[in-house]
Amino acid sequence: LTEFGWLYKRVNEFVTLNVNDPSIGLVGQAFCSALQRELTEYYRSIAVLEAQVTKQVEGEQVSSQGLTLKRLLVWTQDSLLKLRIMSVLVDCCKKQRGGALVSTIYHYTNHGDPFIQQFINNTLEEVSRPFFEMLQRWIYEGELEDPFEEFFVACDPNVLEEQLWQLKYLNRVKMQPTFISTLLAKKIFSIGKSLNFIRYSCHDSDWVVTNGKVTGADKLLKYGDIIALESSIDATYTATSQRLLSILFTKFKLKEHLTALKRYLLLGQGDFIQHLMAQLGSGLSKPANTLYRHNLTGTLEAAIRASNAQYDDPDILRRLDVRLLEVSPGDI
Repeated sequence: LTEFGWLYKRVNEFVTLNVNDPSIGLVGQAFCSALQRELTEYYRSIAVLEAQVTKQVEGEQVSSQGLTLKRLLVWTQDSLLKLRIMSVLVDCCKKQRGGALVSTIYHYTNHGDPFIQQFINNTLEEVSRPFFEMLQRWIYEGELEDPFEEFFVACDPNVLEEQLWQLKYLNRVKMQPTFISTLLAKKIFSIGKSLNFIRYSCHDSDWVVTNGKVTGADKLLKYGDIIALESSIDATYTATSQRLLSILFTKFKLKEHLTALKRYLLLGQGDFIQHLMAQLGSGLSKPANTLYRHNLTGTLEAAIRASNAQYDDPDILRRLDVRLLEVSPGDI
């Protein structure tokens, strides 16, 4: 029976020390809340046993039906087992935060005892709730609400909007829960990044808001049904990717611009290049400091008018321009 007191003291000390400490993060506070809930159940069991003892002492209960050491041992087995599990979790989770804490608890679900497995799953469902709330906002709204850096996606606020796609968001591998595969994590990362790219770089925030309300209204992501989680993420990933590609290929004419790069910078438009080089040949043999942008621009426009390039999209032609590097000493 002394084991009860020892285990209870360890778990209670951990909860008392950390429950009001904001540095452990939202997931850590959820873990303390789950432990506190189990301790409350333990208090209730103690109260029931105390009532049994009181009745027996006052003679209100027949001694053969009273509380004996054997009955006490049987009635407290579940509570003892829970305290042992909580004590183990307290030991291994002391320095863990966020997704790493969720992963640590998840490792104990691989247990042969159904009682322990169910207890861990129930605890994990409560502990992982803040994580799944962050996940839900990220994949449906593109919002990263992570004040204690517990999510496996990080944001660098110092990165400019022009570099949003390349540098704005990073992946914290150590905060990725074990039950989320690498492929699924990449999809989650891509969904939120794409939503922010659509909102800030493509200036289509209306679609992001509308899509978030439609797809996320009836979705409540939680631990316990990985198949449903993967299905929701796959559907959101497909919808977001299709919208982003649609914007790039229709609104911003990505294919046309890539074709223009091939035709004009990679010399694919033969007649245009021929006219341009014929006009520039004599000028390029002169010293660099005698070349002027307005002259070269006129030559470029003449080459466009003299070739099939004149029939290109006006938006493409407007982007054809001349840039001169600053003349350095020694240039000829």
